[in-house]
Amino acid sequence: MTAKYTLGIDPGMKGGWAATEKGTGKYAGGGRMPTEPYGKRRRVDVIKWRKQLQDLRGDVVEACVEMVWSSPQMGVASAFSFGMAQGAALSFVQGYGLTPHLVTPQLWKGWYILSSDKQDSLDMCKDLWPEQLDLWNVRANDGIAEAALISRWLDSRETYEI
Repeated sequence: MTAKYTLGIDPGMKGGWAATEKGTGKYAGGGRMPTEPYGKRRRVDVIKWRKQLQDLRGDVVEACVEMVWSSPQMGVASAFSFGMAQGAALSFVQGYGLTPHLVTPQLWKGWYILSSDKQDSLDMCKDLWPEQLDLWNVRANDGIAEAALISRWLDSRETYEI
C-alpha cells in the first residue's frame, strides 16, 4: 500500500515545504523552497521541487498553502517576487490535481498557540518530531518547520475543533 501524505507549504523564496503522513502526523520529509536565478532575482524552481517530492515515494492527497500578502515595508520588486512565489506554490499544488487549501498564519499559528516568531515553530517541531532534531536546530530551516506545522494542522483539522 502506498503511503498518503498531506503537504504543507510556506511560500516565499526563503520558505519551505513539508509532508506529513496522512492520519498519523509523522514527519515524512521536506525542504527549503527550491529556487533558481531569474535575472537579478530568484524564482521558485518547480521542476526541482517536483523531483524532491517524488523522493517521498507516496501520494500527496491533500495540500495547504499559507496565504500571505505583501507588507508596506516591502519594495515593489520584493512584493512582486513574493507574489510570484505564492502563485508558484498554488500552481504546484494544482499540478497534482489538488485544490489547495489556504490558511492564514493567524489561524494555524493560533491553533498551535504560537507567536509570529519563527523560532517558536522550530521549537514546536523539536517537540513533535524529536527524531529530526538536526533539521530543527538550523534557523534557516524555519520555512520547513512552518510548512510541517501547516501540514499537520491541515490533517488534524478534521479531528480537532478549531
